[in-house]
Amino acid sequence: HYSLEYEQTMRASKMIAAVFYKQDDFVETNQNNFFLDMAEDSYSRYGGVELYWNSKVGSHLSFDLSNTFLYGKIFTGERSFDIENRMNYFVKAGVNYFNNKYVNFGLSYITRPGLRYTPIIGARTIGENLIEPIYHSTFNSAQLSDYNNLSLTLNKYFKLSDQKTITLYGTINNIHDAANQMGDYYLKEYQVEENNFFSRRWIYFGFQLDI
Repeated sequence: HYSLEYEQTMRASKMIAAVFYKQDDFVETNQNNFFLDMAEDSYSRYGGVELYWNSKVGSHLSFDLSNTFLYGKIFTGERSFDIENRMNYFVKAGVNYFNNKYVNFGLSYITRPGLRYTPIIGARTIGENLIEPIYHSTFNSAQLSDYNNLSLTLNKYFKLSDQKTITLYGTINNIHDAANQMGDYYLKEYQVEENNFFSRRWIYFGFQLDI
């Protein structure tokens, strides 16, 4: 396992860059109850680059941005397969404003490719009332749709007296109501493929009273 990290601070900004590489002789290949017939010399290889940037504007406003590239392969005999979470990008961006005199808020955005998976292409009967799925011959040959999430958090602090305060807060998750796929499942004896989804748009608000 090898890794290297570099950090640079410039007045109100910070930048971090990191690279890593790892190779494992043993490969765990259980996904959706699907097992590869692994050769004795099987191994997995991982590598990636991470970049992070943060900058402050004045005493209340800050910005941050990060991106991760993740490479991963499973090698067995003369075959190779992508790992489930191989990603050409994984971007996180945020804007934060902190000022108890007025309001505090944070706006964040996350985007990445969908995870890879091995689809079921059929089924066979192996006993009375017992059906076994048939998986695609290529491991992780399918991919879910891209993930995107824009969310907002807000809170406002009020001083009611020397000993009493109240904080109002609220969150809007997945503002644009994106249908982000989380995984797959099958109906009607593995003949119909459906998807599970992460949470759609939801709104949460409340208050905290300190006395």
